[in-house]
Amino acid sequence: MDGLFIVQTALIASNRPRIHRRLGYAGAALAIAMVVLGIAVAFKARLLGHGEPSPDAIFLVSLGDIFTFAVFVGGGFLWRRNREAHQRLMLLAVVAGLLSAAIPRIPDFREHPAAMLFLGLSFLLAGPIYDLVTRRRIHPVYIWGCLFSILTLAPIRIARSFTPAWHRTANWLIGL
Repeated sequence: MDGLFIVQTALIASNRPRIHRRLGYAGAALAIAMVVLGIAVAFKARLLGHGEPSPDAIFLVSLGDIFTFAVFVGGGFLWRRNREAHQRLMLLAVVAGLLSAAIPRIPDFREHPAAMLFLGLSFLLAGPIYDLVTRRRIHPVYIWGCLFSILTLAPIRIARSFTPAWHRTANWLIGL
């Protein structure tokens, strides 16, 4: 998906919006497949008891990432005719929805939770900072999107995953 994001950005930069739009429909299909498969993998991992610090924690983090990605990609697709909102929503989908799974896989980062958090926040806040510097204001999509992303960061989800309420919810979801 990250490669598609780069290609789509390059198509707009090279003034090829028709190809960008056509590829965007294929990207929407890919995003739907990613959400469906992501949910399936999250459920299977939980059923098999995979995950550190606990299977319930990884289950909540995974479902949260999938939900975040789906919300931002869905919003980007719905507002595809609003260029300013569309590009910011798609960037948030990649940064807030996909990067939290990638950052712990960077060598030596897994042992340093503060460094992982700093790197994730750096990517998340790069867009709004760019807006502020270049446009002297932050687009509302970034304000609401970053607020949502910060309130649902992986460390917050991990802390919530140890509550009895989440254990009951996770068991209920698995039992469906």
